[in-house]
Amino acid sequence: MPEFLLRGWTGEDGRLERYNRPHKCVHVRRVYTSEVGFENLLYDFAPHEPHFPGLERAYFAPIDNLAAKARRKLLNDHEREWSSELRSAWSRFLMSLLHRTPAALEVFREGVIRMTIRGSAGVEDLWSRIRNEDDPQSWLEYCLAENPHFLEQRPLELLPRVIENKELGLRLNRMLWAVVRPTYRNWSFLTSDSPLVVSDSLTKPNSHVALALSANALFVAVTAKSTLETIVDMGDRAIFENYNQIVVDRAAKFVASVDQTQDRFIRNNFGRKPVVLISPIFREFYDQAA
Repeated sequence: MPEFLLRGWTGEDGRLERYNRPHKCVHVRRVYTSEVGFENLLYDFAPHEPHFPGLERAYFAPIDNLAAKARRKLLNDHEREWSSELRSAWSRFLMSLLHRTPAALEVFREGVIRMTIRGSAGVEDLWSRIRNEDDPQSWLEYCLAENPHFLEQRPLELLPRVIENKELGLRLNRMLWAVVRPTYRNWSFLTSDSPLVVSDSLTKPNSHVALALSANALFVAVTAKSTLETIVDMGDRAIFENYNQIVVDRAAKFVASVDQTQDRFIRNNFGRKPVVLISPIFREFYDQAA
């Protein structure tokens, strides 16, 4: 979870409530944002390439820097005209969130390695036409001869290409964006290591994306204005309940809250239905990228 996004749950002391479950029991502790969900070297290449700065610094840091500006605009003046750069930056950030958990990265790694080993008729046909007489018969054999760690590195080499998928980015850019600010008693939005809510498809009339920007603001992107109206018509309590239920059910590493008002709800629902969103959404893009 990028640290800038977690700041929407901090109090005057600069801390928030972090719930985690290292074993069977759920624990809560008030911590700084830097202590919540960072996993060291999660996106870095293997240790045999120490000179490479790793995707966390080389790729995701620039995405987060622009996304932090986009978040401020969403919270302060989202209805004003957006620059194409900033709007695309927020869409790219949303796409990156799908991969930024250890579980999602593992699914991605396994999928890319599996497809790389399986091979592609088109790639092998091209290789057969350009290979030299003394080169290995298959493209994969050639790659492994040149770099024994090719299979280990390929998923992280392809990850930016999948995140940068132009078709999906254009769909997100063209959706109607809004910020919903419900109020209901002492309720607030929760967040977790799986905070992004995405409909089964982004091509249907009722497609939608939701992400809590803070404890009291929810970003929503919809294909049709009627979908946004349906969400608003649910009422403030239902908006809180539905979003919080999803992100707490899916939590694997942590849930973050502005306070302990919803302590019982978090403890009862933490990690009940873990899910890796990239499995269904990006299956078609794996093939394109590989």
